[in-house]
Amino acid sequence: MHMVFENNLENLILHWTGRFKDLGAGMRSYEFKKGVWDAIGAATSASGSTIPSCFGPNPPDVANNKQATTADSWCFWLLYIGPVVLRGQLPEEEFTHFLQFSKLVELCLQFKYTCEEVRKIRYGFANWVYKYEELYLQNDAERISACPVTLHALLHIADSIDDCGPVWAYWTFATERYCGYLSPKFKSRRYPWAPHDTLIFKILTPYPTCVLLPPKKPASTVTQELLRKIIIHFATRFSVNQRIVKKYFDPTGITRWSVVRRLEGGDDMRAASLLPFAEDRRDATFIRFDALIDKNAKNRRAEIQEEKQTFFGRLQHIFVVDLPAASELRLDKRTTFILAGIEQCIIDSTDSVNFSYYSKLAPLEVLDITCIQCLVGRVVAGPSQWAIIDRSGTLERSYYVASDH
Repeated sequence: MHMVFENNLENLILHWTGRFKDLGAGMRSYEFKKGVWDAIGAATSASGSTIPSCFGPNPPDVANNKQATTADSWCFWLLYIGPVVLRGQLPEEEFTHFLQFSKLVELCLQFKYTCEEVRKIRYGFANWVYKYEELYLQNDAERISACPVTLHALLHIADSIDDCGPVWAYWTFATERYCGYLSPKFKSRRYPWAPHDTLIFKILTPYPTCVLLPPKKPASTVTQELLRKIIIHFATRFSVNQRIVKKYFDPTGITRWSVVRRLEGGDDMRAASLLPFAEDRRDATFIRFDALIDKNAKNRRAEIQEEKQTFFGRLQHIFVVDLPAASELRLDKRTTFILAGIEQCIIDSTDSVNFSYYSKLAPLEVLDITCIQCLVGRVVAGPSQWAIIDRSGTLERSYYVASDH
């Protein structure tokens, strides 16, 4: 895949910056104006603070830091940052062509493929190369150097998949990353394998999907407005009046936690009100979450028909609340609930490659912690707009069991 990231992708950038073998743009007008590529590099580097560290290393300045720009960082840029920072900077045909490249590479990076997906890769790259020749070769024999052999190699990716399996099974990223893992271990000749991790105390929860991590805060830090939001959540959850919830709800027993960890390889998601940044000062508070929505909410006379929808938002609070056994709440024993206070992103638009854009956050609402699926990152997309980076794609982690009530 180095052929993709350090050859074909970089060749596109050389075209856009007017540095590809002194060919110029010919009959097209895709070259950046002065300072645009430097601004894109700066925006890429700045995005590191709003992209969680679990997504990978800080993105480098792709315009001015060649030493830090590796095939791995180009891969992340192609899939998640380029589609945002290039918006409005290229003519529509060139930009659409770039997006097609990004989607084809994303398809190649899947863990497994169907026969139909391999067919899409085969014909997708064939069409992409044909369009490349139209945009950059321009049917001009004097521009033949615009088509290096690495461009032709794209046509054989599907053949390699047919012969050898998914590309992750034989690319060199795994070896390179393992070398990067080994190199810090050799600083001590006597104890090269000394552990570097610190002990973290955590609270095991009655929820099988997560654990909570400190620090935590007592009930005295929970405001009246937050208490009201929690009561509304339980009233909706149990389909009862708020007055009934208040009979059994003890506000002095609430605790607030700073981090929730999704088990089985999930993310550490931080409550913005207590501990918004990880040790590396990168924001780990924006999340993807699922919720059940009544499709007939606008028609009060219609029967409730729930469907699961995906949302994005900022995790502000993590609450642990105990409720006693109560027949009015259909609780036959004392039960612990873990709740999340979330400010939902109000989505302005979603583009052709499923990037969602937002400018504002909705007022806080309280949901069960199991609604939260994973961390998302953000990239500045305008003076007051953000693009959401969701690396999970179509992965669905949540499930819902129909209630007997």
